Parts: sequence; C-alpha cells; structure tokens
Amino acid sequence: MEWSFKFDNPRNETRSVDSAEQQHVLTHASSLDIDSQHCVTHCVTHIEPGAFSGLASLYKLEAQRIHTKELEANTFGNLTKLRQIDLKSGRLKMIKRNAFQGLALLKTLDLSVNVISVIEPEAFSGLPSVTRLYMQDNALTNIGKNSFYGLTSLVNLELARNRVATISSGAFYNLISLKILSLGYNQIGTIEKGGFSGLGSNLTNLGLSVNRLPCLKDKDFESLENLQFLLLDSNRINQIEKNTFEPLVNLKMVRLTQNQLETVEARLHDSSHRSGGGEYTPMLSEAQTIDGLVHELVSWSKLIFACKNKLELKCGRSSNLWLYFTRFRPAQFEHVY
Repeated sequence: MEWSFKFDNPRNETRSVDSAEQQHVLTHASSLDIDSQHCVTHCVTHIEPGAFSGLASLYKLEAQRIHTKELEANTFGNLTKLRQIDLKSGRLKMIKRNAFQGLALLKTLDLSVNVISVIEPEAFSGLPSVTRLYMQDNALTNIGKNSFYGLTSLVNLELARNRVATISSGAFYNLISLKILSLGYNQIGTIEKGGFSGLGSNLTNLGLSVNRLPCLKDKDFESLENLQFLLLDSNRINQIEKNTFEPLVNLKMVRLTQNQLETVEARLHDSSHRSGGGEYTPMLSEAQTIDGLVHELVSWSKLIFACKNKLELKCGRSSNLWLYFTRFRPAQFEHVY
C-alpha cells in the first residue's frame, strides 16, 4: 500500500526541514509535497543534507515556493526510488557539486522559475537516468564546462529566459542523448568555437530565438549533423557566412525572422545533390530588395523563414536554393524557443 503525505508549514512560521522530523510518519510515503505558498514569512529556509534520507519509498518530491537559497552536496540523501523532483517557483540561487548524488532512478528535475545564477561543476553528477531538466526562468549568466556533466540520458534541456551571454566551448559536453535544447530569450551574443561540441548525434531541435547574435559563422553548428529544426528569429543577425549550414545535412527548417539581414548569398548550404540529376533553376534570376519576405527552401525538404528582414537575394543559376514567396508558418515549430 502506498502512502501520500503532504507537509504544510504553519502560517508565519520560520523553520528548516530537520532530518529526523516527521520521519516516523513518512517512512512509507510515496509522495511528499512541501509547499510554502500560504506562508507569510520565510517558511522553509534551508534543507539539510540527508533531510529525506529515511524516506526509502519516496517516488515524487514537490517543494514549490520554498525559500532555501542553495542545494548542498547530498541534499536528498539516497532516495533510491525517487523519479521526480519539483522545486520550481522558489528562491534557489546556487546548485552545489553533487547536490543530487545518489538519485540513480530520477527521471524529471524541475528547477524552473527560481533565481539560480550558479551551477557548480558536476552539480548534476549522480543522475544517470534524468531525461528532462527544466531550468527556464532563472538568472544564469554563464554555462561553464561540466555544468551538466553526468546527464548522459538527458533528452530535453530547457534554459530559456535566463541571462546567458556566451555559449562557451564545451558548455554542453557529454550530453550525448540530448534531442531538444532551448536557449531562447537569453542575451547570447557569442557562440565560441566548440560551443555545441560533445552533444552527440541526437540533437534535432535547437532554439536560439530572441537573443543578440550579430552573425552566423561557418563553424557555429559544425558538430550538429542531425539537427532538423533551428530557431534563430529575433536576433541581430546581419551576416551569414557561406556554408554556415553545410554540416547540417539533415536540416529541415531554419527560422530567421525579425533579424537585420540585408544580403543573403544563395549558396548558404553548399551541396552537390541535384534533383533528378539536373541543375536547379531558381525562381529569382536577379537580385531584388524585398521587405517582409518569407521564403521557403524546398530543396531537400528544407524551409527557411526570413520575414521582417530587408533582403537582397542573389540567386545565380548555379544556386542550390529554390525560393518561394509564402507566409506559411508551421505550427509544429511553435513550441521550441
């Protein structure tokens, strides 16, 4: 028989969660909810390392709106059956090294809507089974090497609406299972060489919407050969270097709306493939300046959306692009930032 126990903090009480407190009641609990939403003062201000170590049957831990500011090493003891942790909407500022050590079966970790600005190296070590990590709406300014070390099963990483300015070399090293990486609504102006290296071959969705990228360089996406969807809208992009998308052999869609593009060379993707063995004859044989253009790249089923720029399209007969004018906006791409 499974138990579900909810621990409410009394109104106006300031306290910490003690490792021995309530333990006789919680030994067989499968779900624990610590919610400070009704507290006027500081409520849960600190979670001691090992505070939940006696809860051997715990499957789900919810601790929303708590006021603890950091997670120390071994905060959650050895909760060997834990599958889900929800710590959103709190005041967390720092995740220390080995904070989640021992949670071998954990699948989902939600740290969104806090004020996290520091992730120590190897903060997430000991989480070999986590597939979803939610860290959107925090205060991260930098993602250091090994920040996500150990998350080898991670599939979805949400980092939208932080304050990240640079994608540092090796920032996502060893995330070999990652498929979706959301970095929209940050302040990213620089992608260092090797910024996306170490992601493995599974990444299909990369969201970089609403950032500060001024240009795209030919090495920015060199390790993402299986990327299918790339969102770059609402940046400050005024230049795309030739062959920027050359490594992205499986690319299906790029969104470049609301940037500062004025001129785009036709051969952004330099490939030798030809439909039916012949040469493409582009729809535009001469340069045109067009405001509010959405053009669709249908060669190899790829789409490029570039409305709300002022483009001069240079499409010679040797171009590999086949351009169409359309205002079609695919619904399946709206959930990625």
